[in-house]
Amino acid sequence: MVRLIRPHPGQETILRNEARFRVVACGRRFGKTEIGKIALLERAVRGGRGWWLAPTYGMAAQVWRDLRAACAGISGVRASERERRLDLPGGGLIAVRSAHRPDLLRGMGLDFAVLDEAAFMTPDVWPQIVRPMLLERQGGALFLSSPNGRNWFYELFALAQSGALGWAAFHFTSYDNPLIPRAELDAIRRATPERVWREEYLAEFMAESGQVFRSVRA
Repeated sequence: MVRLIRPHPGQETILRNEARFRVVACGRRFGKTEIGKIALLERAVRGGRGWWLAPTYGMAAQVWRDLRAACAGISGVRASERERRLDLPGGGLIAVRSAHRPDLLRGMGLDFAVLDEAAFMTPDVWPQIVRPMLLERQGGALFLSSPNGRNWFYELFALAQSGALGWAAFHFTSYDNPLIPRAELDAIRRATPERVWREEYLAEFMAESGQVFRSVRA
């Protein structure tokens, strides 16, 4: 048995969508990481091979622990702590990787990839590393992030919004998580600079903000 939370309505909207490539711009604490874990596990239990990618090794650590715990009830699952890899019965595979050094990611063909905090990865990770890995198996991808200026993630979101075949775009603010009291977010807004509030919590793509906040977020 796989153990995961029950998704809230906004998360369900994304998970039910069948587009091959889904781009999700969302505010802090919306619950994007849970979406990725559910989507990745659903593929793996059906025999799919998937990767979870995060900008840094440290950001991937908690997701690895969560995925390992979620699969603990599956009979026959094999976990490799060194490789951060789960091999499921039926051929399914989950690997958790850092995008900090993209060239080290080249390798196997994938059925699915989750790019968590995609806006904070270097722009070559998707077109040069991950996209080719999806070719032979015609795999899909889920891009999850709060905005980081109008960088490559913004361009990908615009592509998905344009109605490009196989792409879907989603936008949710922190208010769209029903588990967060609205008053709590209102209190944060009163103590947060406007630009930070709009980008981090309302998931707006702010011009020329990427360079300003990139080192802070990293």
